[in-house]
Amino acid sequence: MSLYRVALGHALLSAVVGILVLSGLLFLAYVPGWLLFAWFGLLLVSIALRCPACGRNVYRRGMWVTPVPVKRCSKCDEDLT
Repeated sequence: MSLYRVALGHALLSAVVGILVLSGLLFLAYVPGWLLFAWFGLLLVSIALRCPACGRNVYRRGMWVTPVPVKRCSKCDEDLT
């Protein structure tokens, strides 16, 4: 599986967990502890997803960080798909 597909699946899973955390905070005023640990774990995984050629994070576009991964590395122009 390509790095882009892994990063895209990770971004979608992070969005779902983020929505669950925010909805729990806003509507229930309670978030289970395991959900917060899952969100923190997903944050650590997103930091570890890097370009195999140069090591740049796949969520960076120039100086900006985006929630959607890039298809080509913005530093070395490596194809990540």
